[in-house]
Order: sequence, then structure tokens, then C-alpha cells
Amino acid sequence: MLLAATSQSYAQKNKKEDLLPLVSEENAVDLGLSVRWAPFNVGATSPEAYGDYFAWGETKPKALYKPDTYRWFQKSTGVMEIGKQISGTKLDAARVIWRGTWRLPTREECTELRDKCKWTLTTRNGVKGMLVTGPNGNSIFLPSGGYRKDDYTTVRADQVRGEYWTGNLVQYDSGNFDRDNAVKLDFVDNPGGLHAGYRFQGCLIRAVTDAPVVTSSAAPAPTPVPTPKPTPGSTSVPSAAQTVARGELGIFDLRGPVKSCTWINEWGNTTRTFDAQGFWKTMDGKALNAIFPSGIKRDTKGRIVKGLVDSEGNGEDYTYDAQGRVVKYFSHVYDAIENETTRYGADGYILQRRFEPGGMDAGEPYTETYRNVVVDKHGNWTERKVYSTDASITVQKRTITYY
Repeated sequence: MLLAATSQSYAQKNKKEDLLPLVSEENAVDLGLSVRWAPFNVGATSPEAYGDYFAWGETKPKALYKPDTYRWFQKSTGVMEIGKQISGTKLDAARVIWRGTWRLPTREECTELRDKCKWTLTTRNGVKGMLVTGPNGNSIFLPSGGYRKDDYTTVRADQVRGEYWTGNLVQYDSGNFDRDNAVKLDFVDNPGGLHAGYRFQGCLIRAVTDAPVVTSSAAPAPTPVPTPKPTPGSTSVPSAAQTVARGELGIFDLRGPVKSCTWINEWGNTTRTFDAQGFWKTMDGKALNAIFPSGIKRDTKGRIVKGLVDSEGNGEDYTYDAQGRVVKYFSHVYDAIENETTRYGADGYILQRRFEPGGMDAGEPYTETYRNVVVDKHGNWTERKVYSTDASITVQKRTITYY
């Protein structure tokens, strides 16, 4: 959910006729750094291939890269602010196209690549680029694929420069952010530097992953979540089937006297608070009228059924079952559309979630099931593995406080 639960893995498919297959995280190269690096660029199938060019915050390549073709540009106001760090979000082309745990590298991760690796200008299969060798002796090849900008329909600085996006906006020493420029890793014949690049220009993407190394690429067949067992020190776990979600806790798959819930995500933690009756109060310190500034519609029980982010009808819709759990969720925020349906088992726990991404994230529907679920004494899960039909496996974690 874009504004609400943010419970999905963002393992979404880009609707292209030549859709790239999922690139397994097992193919990531361990350079001895904090993250593992992809063996080739997004949109490519070999280390020497350039791959696709992307404007910062866009998830599809295009013909021209100029301000008036940039999705986040308005003539009246200029470049729109879409986030100070978009790595791992729906605005991250690596995450949207390759799915799984792939994402844009951060500024810090590119700094690490620059400072801790040996950079050697070389030519591979006729393609000029940099061989980047990590502290452990492993290496990746970054082709000098240039960039795309303005009215040029061909690549500029081809075989001369390499320009790769990070997920960060430019931030000055004063602490202020430059909404017009994002940080790019670029090079000519020296180790990569971190410089500002106009967000509308087309740069290459070399993705990273912090997924743990696994011994087998085959994901276990998803099975229904078993009824959670009591945690040590507790005598029983309340049956979810016998528990009616209080207030709006059902939006977030919560039950009991929850005071706060923090999702621990690779792209940044998200904390929501609730009052003693279970109604949603804040998200990351912001009141609901700031999250949904154009209004909130509630049902006869006082629960949110629609939250509007603008006057044009963009926002989120929730449908509850008799137990107060959300069974349908719909989000239409600008060009991002998402339909989500949740099925529950006889024990009240989630059996399956089905996602139907649309708009700029349009792709084939996919489902998620959950295994290895850890619950607390109130019956709320705090950790689980997510198995998606697109072959990705992720781990979700959250911390919960109670009244």
C-alpha cells in the first residue's frame, strides 16, 4: 500500500513487450562491500551491454530526455519533489523491473564502491568501461555508456563517460536538498566521482541487493500459514478468527491493544500510532489530515473507507469484512494504481494476498503467501518470509508496542 500498510515487497512487473526475466539475487557479485552488485545494467543481459536509460524517478525508458518529457515536471512549478531517497520504492526502476530485493544504490554505497575498490579503465568485447575490483578480489564491469539528454535521440559521450544513478537527491553541506538534481556516479578515465545530474536526463542503472546469500535458487513451495504457536512465557495466543479487529487495526493486520507499529523496511522504517480504541492517529509523526489533506470518508463504525490526497480523487479505498479486517484495498495516487485482495484462513491469519499493479507500475498480477511466521503474545506477527509468485523471497519485520 502506497500510503497505508506498505506491506508488499514491491515485486512488480514492468509491462514491456520485451519484459526482462527476473534476475536472481544469487547472480549478484560480492565485492566484499556492504551490498552485492548486479553483474550487468538494468535493461541489459551481459556486462558489456549498456541496458536502458532512465530519468530519475521514472521506471520506463523513452525516446527523449528533456524537462517537458519528464514525468515529474510541471511548467508552472518546475520539477516536483518526489522524495529525497527513492531506492527500493515504486519510483526505483531497478525494483520495479527486476523485482525482488534489487534497488538503486544509495549515495553512500556508491561512495563505498569508489573508495574501497580498484578502478581500471579497460575494454571488454570492444566496449570501453571500468573494471571495478573489490577488496575480496571479485569484480564487476561498468560500461562507458554515456547518457541521454535534451533533443538528442542518440547517446551522448558514448564510449567516453559512464553515468549511473543513485537513489539520492543532491544535498548541500547546509543540509538543504536540491530538488532539480540527483546524485550520479560518473567516470571517464579515473575512479568514479559523485556529482549532480539533472533529474530529467537519462542515466544507466547498476542495481544492488542486500539479500543474504542462499544456497539454492529454488523457492520452497508456498504453503498456508500455520496457526502461530505461543511465544515463550505466554500461555496462549489469541485466535485471530475469534478476534474482531478494533478500530482501524485491520488495515494493518493488527489486533489487540496496539499503541504503535513500526515496519522495518530496507528503504526506511515507517511508524504508525493508534489510540486506545484502535483508530489510526499518525504515520511518521504526521496526523491523518496531513497524510490525506483533501479529506477522509468514514463508515458508520468510524473507520476510514477513503483517504484523499488531492482534490482530483487520488487516494486510497478500504473494504472491511465482518471481523474488521481489510479484504480489498485500492490505491490511485497520480499514475500509480494498485488493487489488492486479501484472503484469510479459518484461523483468521492471512492465507494469500493478490496484487494487481496498474498505471505506471502496470504488470501481471502476482500473489504473496507467508511462511516462518513469528508472533508475539497478542497474536501479531513480528517477522515472516514472503514468497511471491514472481519468484522473489523477502523478509518482513515489524515492532509493536501496546497499551
